Amino acid sequence: MLTIIIGALIACLLFWWIKEADISDEDFITFFVFLLLVLGSFVLGIFAPIQGYKDEAIFEKEIELVSLNNTTASEGSGGLFYVSVSGENVYSYRYEIVDKYGISGKSYKVGTVSKNVTEIESKDCSKPVLRVYKRKPKRGIWTFAIGSTITEYVFYLPEGTIVRNVKLN
Repeated sequence: MLTIIIGALIACLLFWWIKEADISDEDFITFFVFLLLVLGSFVLGIFAPIQGYKDEAIFEKEIELVSLNNTTASEGSGGLFYVSVSGENVYSYRYEIVDKYGISGKSYKVGTVSKNVTEIESKDCSKPVLRVYKRKPKRGIWTFAIGSTITEYVFYLPEGTIVRNVKLN
């Protein structure tokens, strides 16, 4: 909010300067720079999370993961894996979807995420899931931070069920 007020003050000074002075080519460049500063201050004041993000994340949903491969080994996890990570850090996972038309049978969808991902592998994990959290910005004197919520993804998986694909050039 204070960012917007500073921008408004700059705008008032800019309009006063235009009214009082004859604008030459050099003055027009100065006018353009001031105009960019004013617009920038409004954009920062409305959208930028200047004060950072809140410490606590809000739980949004949990997605139960299904194995990415169609075969299972007879001992241990064998060839069973739930998440595949590409060389570009893109995480792929598969989950079951409910058919909205009531057709029998199972349908699956593959999803991908690439930012704000955390992996937690544990021997005690019995149900592999992806939990989605939202972290909201701190709003205060400097900013409204509209539309700047961060989505975080946390994979809870049995140990050894992540496959990493390394791409060498």
